[in-house]
Formats: sequence, C-alpha cells, structure tokens
Amino acid sequence: MDRRTRRTAATRREIREAAARLFFSRGFREVTMADIGREVGLSPGSLYYYFRRKEDILRDLDAESMRRFEEFLRTFQAPDGGLRETVIAFFETVFRFARDNRDYFVFLTRLVSSVHPALLGEIAQNRLRAFAGARAFLTDVMRKFQERGEARADLPAEELGHLLGGVAHSVLFSWFMGLVSDDEMPRKFQVLTKLLLDGVRAREEGR
Repeated sequence: MDRRTRRTAATRREIREAAARLFFSRGFREVTMADIGREVGLSPGSLYYYFRRKEDILRDLDAESMRRFEEFLRTFQAPDGGLRETVIAFFETVFRFARDNRDYFVFLTRLVSSVHPALLGEIAQNRLRAFAGARAFLTDVMRKFQERGEARADLPAEELGHLLGGVAHSVLFSWFMGLVSDDEMPRKFQVLTKLLLDGVRAREEGR
C-alpha cells in the first residue's frame, strides 16, 4: 500500500470515527455532513472527496462492524477441553465483542425512525449474512463434538448450532436491555451452558 493510499484510508477512518461519535451522542438524523467536517477539520468539499453523504458513512461504519464480527469468528480459539469449555468460551468471547461495540448496538436501535427504510433494510441484510456465517461456524463446532461422541448424533448439527447461537443472542439481549449486569454475565453463562448441555450432550447407554 503506497503512502497516498495509506493516507486516504487513515482519513476515511478518522471521518468514520468522528461520525460515529456524533451519531452515537446526537442521533443520526440530527447530524449533518457539515458537523462531521467540523469534527475532523475538513471543508465540505474535502469531506465530499471521501464520503458524499452521511448515509455512505453509516454504510462504512456497519461494514466495519461486520468485518470485526467476522474476524472474531475466524480468530475464536476453542479450548482444548470438551464441549462445556468450548460453549462457555464462545459465550464469553461473544460477550466481550458485544461489550466492546455496545455504543454501536445502542445506536442501531435508534436507527429505525432515523433513516430511509431502504438503507435500514440494507443494514439488516448485512446482519443476516453475518449471522448466517456465525451459524455455519457453530454448526461446524457442534458437528465436531458429534464426531467425538460428546453431542447427540440424533439431532442435526445445523440445529444444534442454531440453538447455541440463539441462547447467546437471548442472554446478550437481556444484558443489552439492562436485565442482566456485566458482573452477572459469567454466572448466567454457567447456568445456560448447563441447561444447554443437558439437552444436547450425548447420553450414555441405558440412561
């Protein structure tokens, strides 16, 4: 990457971060391109070179969020232990990702009445693609434990992966809504993991 390309990428990142701060604190509808330009010290013409509309910045922000989520899936390292350790590690890692990106998730909940439905639909489609990737990842995890005899072989690996993702989504939603505190999350993961494994762990013969 040459110097000019690096400079352009750095400026786009600076604009994206400045816009995020303004969007999160004031709301998407209330922020103008002029506000963003002032935040980063760029004239309207210079800002236009990088982004033509604030909707384009929002698209870039969402794409970056999804890249981080997909990178999280690629870099998640399951522990060497069994199914229980892997499930807890997954829950804890997802929680760290959600906590680190909480401002963006809060902002997303405010978007419904602030952006054009077409743009909101575009963002929703990006989310569905990312979640489909997560489901495929979890399916592979559960299939591995089926092959090792730790997870029930009479249930489709796809549905076991979907179940694991659904449990994670449910507890994160409770946390996001303030029903579960940060300090309570580790115990919540322990309890949910036990309930989950009671249903999906392979049974010994005669039991």
